[in-house]
Amino acid sequence: MRREIEEEIPDVVSGEEFTISRVGAGVTAQVSRTTSALTQYDMEFFSVTFGARSPRLTQIDRWVKRQEMLNGRTRDGEAINVLGMARSQPDFDSFLNRLPYSFPTSLKPSRQLILRRIYESILLISGLAGIATVVSMLHGVLRG
Repeated sequence: MRREIEEEIPDVVSGEEFTISRVGAGVTAQVSRTTSALTQYDMEFFSVTFGARSPRLTQIDRWVKRQEMLNGRTRDGEAINVLGMARSQPDFDSFLNRLPYSFPTSLKPSRQLILRRIYESILLISGLAGIATVVSMLHGVLRG
């Protein structure tokens, strides 16, 4: 299982300490998105707990909150496919509540993300200031 996790999310777990615990199993049948055939899925669910350091996330990685999983969408509106998990767990909400936290402390945004947000804010403020200047100049031309 460890090898599978390292293969699926190498940028996140590379060189990191983590433990894996089996937290449940389930079976569900649904139409496969790739073959369009009714398929039985035998699933096992695992919890990953990271060591002292938070894992590195790339631009496309994102951790989702419990409520986002229950809603089936991220806070940005992106769909999360939890259908198989939800169908295989009779009480999906309770199942998620029983899961242990994956991090020993709360996650903080990376320095790169903070710098990117500051840069975006500066660009936005500059753009708004530019628009205000143009509007002011047009107003002066139209009055004069």
